[in-house]
Order: sequence, then C-alpha cells, then structure tokens
Amino acid sequence: LMCIVFVFASNVCQGRPSDPQNVKTYDIDLSLDPAKRWNEVLEDHKQFLPAILDMVKSYVPERFLPMVQRIAVDIEHILPSPFAQEIIGAADYWGLNVGDCILMNILYDVTAYCTSIV
Repeated sequence: LMCIVFVFASNVCQGRPSDPQNVKTYDIDLSLDPAKRWNEVLEDHKQFLPAILDMVKSYVPERFLPMVQRIAVDIEHILPSPFAQEIIGAADYWGLNVGDCILMNILYDVTAYCTSIV
C-alpha cells in the first residue's frame, strides 16, 4: 500500500521522470504499533489519496468490489501480522474502508510485478 502511494505521488503528481525531484526519506520504527507506524507517511501523502483511489477503482471491474469487501472483513485471518494491522491502520487513518486499501495494495502488486509484502 505504501509503495503505490510513493509511486503515484512521485511519478504522477509531482513531476515527470525527466524532472528530478528530491524524495523525502522516512525512518519507520517497526517497534511501534503496526496500525500507527506509517502515520507520518500517510499524512505526507494524503493529498494524493483521492486521485490514487480513483485510478485504482478505474482498473477494477465493479463485479470484483464485493469480493474485495469480503476479504477486508477477514483480513486478519488472511494476512499474517503485522501486514493486516498496517492495512487496517492505513484505512482508519485515511478514513477509508479496508477494502479500498486492499485494492490499492493489490493493484500495486499486479502493476509493479512485485509484492509490497516482503
């Protein structure tokens, strides 16, 4: 989820690849509550959220949205700790439902040809 925010914000919202940008770095304290450890990053990128969410939803067929919401209900049983708590924390912080955060995470995984869970 954080990766899609970074990719979108740095490549789409702030400039062209040929237009070098200074990129802020973060120290993420993994000893913090997983639901809160990303709050600084989330805050710094919340201005991009509406555009990111619109883009994500434009790629996902409407018929798949109920399935994503079912996953969201059981996320803590599907993903291991701390990943589920991080996604839930991001959703809470941004005032989204967990399904929207799952969509952002899945779309990043599919489009970047890698996983955001390492």
